[in-house]
Amino acid sequence: MKSIIEKESIVEKLLLLFIISIFCMPKLTAIAGIIFFSSSLYISIKKKFPFKLNRELVFFMVLYILYLIGMIFSNDQSNFKHIIESKIVFLILPLVFSIAYHKSYNHKNIHLSIVLSIILYTIYGIYNGILWYFDNDISNPYYGTFYCFTRGILSPLTHPSYDAAYVFLGVLSTLSLYKNGHLKKIISIIIVLFLSLKIILLFSFSGILFFFIFILIMVLWYAKKRWNLVTSFSILSLLFLFIFFLLKNAPILKTDFNNAKKHSISYISDPEGFIEKSDKNPNGTVIRIIMWKISYDLIKENPLGYGVGDAMHMTNSKLKKYGFDEMVKHDYNPHNQYLQIGLELGVLPLFIFVFGCIFLVIKALKSKNHFLLFIVLNLMFNCCFESMLQRQSGIVFYTFFICLFLQWNVKENRLL
Repeated sequence: MKSIIEKESIVEKLLLLFIISIFCMPKLTAIAGIIFFSSSLYISIKKKFPFKLNRELVFFMVLYILYLIGMIFSNDQSNFKHIIESKIVFLILPLVFSIAYHKSYNHKNIHLSIVLSIILYTIYGIYNGILWYFDNDISNPYYGTFYCFTRGILSPLTHPSYDAAYVFLGVLSTLSLYKNGHLKKIISIIIVLFLSLKIILLFSFSGILFFFIFILIMVLWYAKKRWNLVTSFSILSLLFLFIFFLLKNAPILKTDFNNAKKHSISYISDPEGFIEKSDKNPNGTVIRIIMWKISYDLIKENPLGYGVGDAMHMTNSKLKKYGFDEMVKHDYNPHNQYLQIGLELGVLPLFIFVFGCIFLVIKALKSKNHFLLFIVLNLMFNCCFESMLQRQSGIVFYTFFICLFLQWNVKENRLL
């Protein structure tokens, strides 16, 4: 019995190393993952731990098989190896987390690892900003002081949209640690404010919007359970005023919001005219709208998909047709995971993915599994604005924590 406990603790330490690598050492994530996966499978086989495949995770495995099929039937198979390697966690993680002993992990250690890793990475981002501050001409508006501590400078190893999702999980873990008495109130408040500030400075519009919706949900819940009407209304008013202040006074966010509003209205009023009249070397919101429009049109033309390797060639051909030759040079993806799956694999795999996510949300609501609920909602929300499952930083993060939180249906991990 003692040897089993020791070996399980080793696997738990490897799990913590894997978590730390996701946030702080993305280049080592694959190695840390292989060590953790192989150790878990070895111990489960040797000690004959019970294995029961989680039906909620089957859609990940099906999705991986569909990606392989979509790659095989593509004319361009240059990315075949990359697809197999980057998305293999869709297959491995559901198997690893179908082993019973994963339910006995120490929640406190895992939450602390998440929070400390994100704080350390944030400190590294600030250090990177300081280097940019001294290495660049800050009299240039583009490389001003404010720029040196925002977006990609603050998140040098991960795209800001992914980092915003990471930081959001850090907020959840901090709340859990406080709720269960592992962090003092003042320390918890400082950490939450620190992480909230980072979400804002990353200037991921989807990240900020989702975080605001999360705060709104928390406020409404507390209003229903603990507060009176006046207190609830006051807090909600302050939240809306704060968001309004950001939109009016934060230069980057203000520009993004105004551009998104203007271009969205222009596109809705005349979709074809918007595409034809757009600058042939656009940026920001216009790129997203163009890619969404082109991807949607291609899916309508062929609901069965174009294959993983050929999808980008099809979007580039469509871009050339409209005269966006400069965009072709960048090989843009649809900036929307739903359109990405529909374009590559077809409508049926898209339905499988959406149904799988909705099934997880329903299960999380019924079982009051708040960590699973918010991480799946975060994935579904961000997939509207980014192809979140096209990079390792998104694939590993969401698949791993969905698998982990699915087994954490305990009171210690309930936030509401």
